[in-house]
Amino acid sequence: MIAATSDGGTTWRTDNPVTVQTIEAISCLSAKDCYAATTGQGVVHTTNAGGLWDLQWAGVFGEGWQAIACTGVTTCVVASGTVARTTTGGAAWSRQAPAGLVSPISSLACTDSANCYGAAVDAFVVTHDSGSSWTSHPLTTTDNVLGISCPAAGNCVAAGWPGAIYSTADAGATWTYRANPLSGADETLTSVSCASATNCIVVGTDGKVLSTVNGGSTWSAESSGTTQFLSAVSCASNSSCVAVGAAGITLARTSGTWHAYPSGTAKVLSGVDCPTTSICYAAGDAGTVIKTGDGGATWKAETSGTTARLFAIRCASTTVCLAAGVSSTAVLTLDGTSWSDDSAPGANTLDAVAWSDLNNAWLGGAGGTIFINQDVTSACGSVSGGALPSSPQPRGTVVTISATANGCPNPTYEVWMLPPGGPWTLLRGWSKSATFDWDTSGAATGSYHFSVWARDLSSTNSYDSFFAFDYVLTVTGCTGINVTGSPGWPSVQRGQPEQFTATSTGCPNPRYEFWMLAPGGSWTLVQSYSANAAFNWSTFVPPGTYRFSVWVRDASNANAYDAFSAFNFTITSTACTAMSASASPGSPASVGTTITVTGTASGSQIGACDPGGAYYEFWLKSPSGTWTLVRPWLISQTFTWTTAGLPAGTYRFSVWARDGSTTTPPNSYEAFYAFDYVLNATPCGAMGASPSPATSASIGTVVTVSAAAMSCPNPLYEFWLHTPSGVWTLVQPYTSSATFQWNTGGWPAGTYRFSVWARDGSSSASYDTFQAFDYTLTVRPCTRMTATPSPGTPQPAGTTVTVTATASGCTNPQFEFWLKFARGNWVLVQPYGSSNTFTWTSTQPGTYRFSVWARDVSSSASYDQFQAFDYSLF
Repeated sequence: MIAATSDGGTTWRTDNPVTVQTIEAISCLSAKDCYAATTGQGVVHTTNAGGLWDLQWAGVFGEGWQAIACTGVTTCVVASGTVARTTTGGAAWSRQAPAGLVSPISSLACTDSANCYGAAVDAFVVTHDSGSSWTSHPLTTTDNVLGISCPAAGNCVAAGWPGAIYSTADAGATWTYRANPLSGADETLTSVSCASATNCIVVGTDGKVLSTVNGGSTWSAESSGTTQFLSAVSCASNSSCVAVGAAGITLARTSGTWHAYPSGTAKVLSGVDCPTTSICYAAGDAGTVIKTGDGGATWKAETSGTTARLFAIRCASTTVCLAAGVSSTAVLTLDGTSWSDDSAPGANTLDAVAWSDLNNAWLGGAGGTIFINQDVTSACGSVSGGALPSSPQPRGTVVTISATANGCPNPTYEVWMLPPGGPWTLLRGWSKSATFDWDTSGAATGSYHFSVWARDLSSTNSYDSFFAFDYVLTVTGCTGINVTGSPGWPSVQRGQPEQFTATSTGCPNPRYEFWMLAPGGSWTLVQSYSANAAFNWSTFVPPGTYRFSVWVRDASNANAYDAFSAFNFTITSTACTAMSASASPGSPASVGTTITVTGTASGSQIGACDPGGAYYEFWLKSPSGTWTLVRPWLISQTFTWTTAGLPAGTYRFSVWARDGSTTTPPNSYEAFYAFDYVLNATPCGAMGASPSPATSASIGTVVTVSAAAMSCPNPLYEFWLHTPSGVWTLVQPYTSSATFQWNTGGWPAGTYRFSVWARDGSSSASYDTFQAFDYTLTVRPCTRMTATPSPGTPQPAGTTVTVTATASGCTNPQFEFWLKFARGNWVLVQPYGSSNTFTWTSTQPGTYRFSVWARDVSSSASYDQFQAFDYSLF
């Protein structure tokens, strides 16, 4: 008995907990939430101030509890000689049962926290309200259904005996029999697993395996490679499945082929679940629990904490799993390794386990018993949400994404997005904020896929749960456009600035583009798409009627335009009627001066023939009487005349003008102005000329003659040379070069005379000035020489010998090499040249004699000096 008071002890009431054991201790977290410990190792719990009590734990340690203390909604400690602890809030199981159902629940499958489906041998049971009510759909045949899998909301596949397969596509309201290779055969199909709405695997007795790839419409037999009894199968993907059965057999299916792998146990394995393609858990006789991390290739035993036979196992994640079996036994792991007791009330055999999320677990078993525990973990068991405004919306909308997680005290959220044609993108990392504002400005149109993850603040999982949704961004087109002009409409005089301004309707982010069609021309883009709704036009164009087309589109689309407005606009003008022109500096000027000619035109009306907007053409008549176009029509008023190199004389300018807006033919004018300009020649004054080297040089020397004329802007030079024989020779005609290079090689010795003439480029005279001087070429014979061989004599025959000569006293020595063979005549082996070396090789032994001659290049002698020596080869 338990007595409770809610008025400070003035009055008391007695409550009857679900136990016959003596209550030893009570711990209350609040006025309504209490836990009590009994002498029978049990723990009972109330959440309504003792009005109702439920059995939390039946105890397993063999001695009564004497104390209990709870520090939070999920953590209590009970003690006697033994201490026990809970971190799952007692994990209370509440019993449910479909009305009138007595057959065992052999398999359960939940698509979410509200919708669960059960195979109950001779019936299907369905709930759509989280188990508050169950509906039974009895089979109308003698078939049995033992396994069920629901890959999508409202879609389930069930299998049983004799080779029976059923499916539903309307949330369990009707069930359709599916013919298969084992239909009607005395074969029991024990388990079914659907990785998707189309792909399912069924296993059964004698190693039988069936598969479908079209949602169960047709089935095919597969070879499992065994005849062992297969009790359960789990498929994490369309191509990856694991099956278990008698004698500890484990099979793994990869790409349609089954392989057997050692499990490390000979116990019957009755249940298997694969939360991923690599991680699977299996459970069976004597509390056996094994785990694989490589898709079933290798298995490792885990300590379940029970020796009871386990018939089913299901996982809510890779680390959270629940296994159940005989006598209401249930064991739970929250980390994938450590298991604790989480048994249900009573002693019925439990054949089925299911999760709807990390918080909600279901057990099913004998007598149509169904248990639900809605507080298994503190993880975010489920998360839901959406986006506002709802999809679809035009690009540029700010979309608020919101989420609500269930089952976790401190939810956090992460938002991911898959754009059209792009990779997954993290929009916002983990945050306590349950909302995220997505600014779609500039985003591409199309369908976006969002995934919102949720996990408790204390969780280290990638996520506890998530929900996904699609959102479509559309293009919003502009529906209308209007254009006005200022200051004139629909015409202005040429040169009067005009502004066109557009306004649009129906689009939040209009962009404008302006096109113009000139008279007789083609369409021209004058301002490309931008947010600027105005176009400023200078109107310095030929007069006439122009047509404009102003386009508009929203920034969210790539249409050529959503709407447009077209209109005519006229430019009026009057031709140029007056003209003047001037030159700077004024006439006269010397040839070589740079002269600027400026024209100024005007019209008879305001706005006509704007001086800066008129077109000008410049003509020039030379002293010879020929007119030349020196600058064609341009808006520029000025022409720069470079007079360098022009002949002196009287020139005449004629400057033409026409308004740029008129239709005057391009080679005529509306006004002109003509004037004369005199260019005077500027003769060269004094000049100087000098050679280098000065005065004289030996024959062969390169002599540079340099000249410099004064007082003329563009001097030209001509070089004459008088030879010792008395002949004048033009060695360099008039050019702008002030130097002459005289190579004296080959010229005879003697006295020469230079005459250097100079005149300005504008001059037609033979010369304006000149300078003359004498220059002497001399002969300088070599006065001394030496010749040495290397290596020295004597040497073996075949040695390569180099003879090197040096001469002194001469400016440009040349050398000649003679050789007399041992019993022969003198032979010229290298004639005169500037090279002072001779290389010789002979294979004949004997004594040879060399004679090396030297003379200056200016010398006409056979030699100036020589040296002879013998050389021996052995």
